[in-house]
Amino acid sequence: MALYVHIPFCLSRCHYCDFNTYAGMDGWMGAYVSALGREALQIAESASAAPRLASIYLGGGTPSRLSPADLTCLVAAILQAFTLEPSAELSLEANPGELAPAFLESARSLGFNRISLGMQAGEDRALRFLGRRHTHAQTVEAVGRSRQAGFANLSLDLMAGVPGQDLPAWQTTVEQALALEPEHVSVYALSVEPGTALEGQVARRRVAAPDDDLAADMLDWLDERLEGAGFLQYEISNWARGPAGPAQQPACACRHNLTYWTNEPYLALGAGAHGYACGVRTANVRPIPDYVRRVEARAAALRFPISLAAETWRQVGAEEAARDSMLLGLRLTHTGVSRAGYVARHGLPAWEAMLTVAQPLVEAGLLEWLEAGARLRLTARGRRLGNRVFRAFV
Repeated sequence: MALYVHIPFCLSRCHYCDFNTYAGMDGWMGAYVSALGREALQIAESASAAPRLASIYLGGGTPSRLSPADLTCLVAAILQAFTLEPSAELSLEANPGELAPAFLESARSLGFNRISLGMQAGEDRALRFLGRRHTHAQTVEAVGRSRQAGFANLSLDLMAGVPGQDLPAWQTTVEQALALEPEHVSVYALSVEPGTALEGQVARRRVAAPDDDLAADMLDWLDERLEGAGFLQYEISNWARGPAGPAQQPACACRHNLTYWTNEPYLALGAGAHGYACGVRTANVRPIPDYVRRVEARAAALRFPISLAAETWRQVGAEEAARDSMLLGLRLTHTGVSRAGYVARHGLPAWEAMLTVAQPLVEAGLLEWLEAGARLRLTARGRRLGNRVFRAFV
């Protein structure tokens, strides 16, 4: 089982961000960390046995805004509530512009062995457009500090299709990222999300909307460049150092995120966090004060995995679970969906039902069979038209 912990605090909100994040609320941080610990205990005490964690992921927001003391208290509370497997992956996200050596040293001493830095771009102009507060020089410095602290598994996030960024500028960003020798790269095409500052700028015609065709050209070039640099694309937006066998993920793939894409159970702590365990999907209340007040009620969790912070929860039926496994599994661009694994989990009738949807997509060149029909995955064309594929299964 995996555990996601949401840290919603930011120094400022990026122009494109629609996540549950808040600027100017650092005064709540101490109470929030305490509430995370209480929520962890509520969930653990409602389980029949202490959940065993194969991964922990601190996302946000900006987890690196936590003080070393708060990070230590948080990890102690998690370890009090749950059992951590010896080979567990412990990941955290960090902003390159505010990554202190003391935080990194504390994180490493607490067992964190993977770090994801929000580089986003190599051009400072593009970073300013996105509302990022760091420069590329600070990204270089953050990578150096992370290595010095002992992080041997480092990921960089990049953003493609930033208005004003042409293909040569994108190529320069990718080369700058590769020069930092990460083990993992995540790449997302910029999109205009409702309620964001970017949406307002586009609506007022202060900036142009992202060019989808140009972004596609950027991603096509990226595929070839990263493959040549020794990376394997194992998910639509993610590359990791390889190699890997036909049914294997690269060694530096994010094990926590693989839990999501294989539709396996994960618990979630924090404001706005979403979890899925025992066939139940949960969503916590979003505002920080509401989250803290709910958890401080000190009552027992409703039933595993539903904590007092949960605003909504629902049982996932067999048909929906089978569909989710296909939709999520097809995001795994290297391995795809295993027929044997799918049938063992959801039954042969569910597999045959999915085939009625999949076969026309195979004939259209969007899906392909591997290993004489043992695996189904997206083609190169299907990766670019993924939304068309996924809509067919909904």
